[in-house]
Amino acid sequence: MNRSSFASLLAVCGLILSTATGSLLAQNDAPAPQQGAPGGPGAPGAPDRVAVIKALSPQTPDRLRLIAQAMRHGLNDDDIQAATAYDPWYIARIREIVDTEAQVRRDGLPLTADGIRKLKMMGFTDARLAT
Repeated sequence: MNRSSFASLLAVCGLILSTATGSLLAQNDAPAPQQGAPGGPGAPGAPDRVAVIKALSPQTPDRLRLIAQAMRHGLNDDDIQAATAYDPWYIARIREIVDTEAQVRRDGLPLTADGIRKLKMMGFTDARLAT
């Protein structure tokens, strides 16, 4: 396999992984806390940072959702990487999905077909976008 074919294969695998992760994270039924809302970063009643890191450490089926929720609560990528030993690239893809979700909550749905298509390619379902 030449370098060009290998690079193409890596790009396709990355897209598939990103879409699958987005679908899994977007299926989370619990609404993400708004900035400044109860449970948001630094808000009264937000989970303790140490408790969040402890919850991320064991390998569980819900770990991806826990990572996304930890990001919503303000945990940075370095802390998440230290707790999970996930590759920083993978954590950055999860961060992109969480940030996009926050942008949609703040600004509303995109008005163009390309904007909606981008959300769908990231794994957001119609049901998730409707909430």
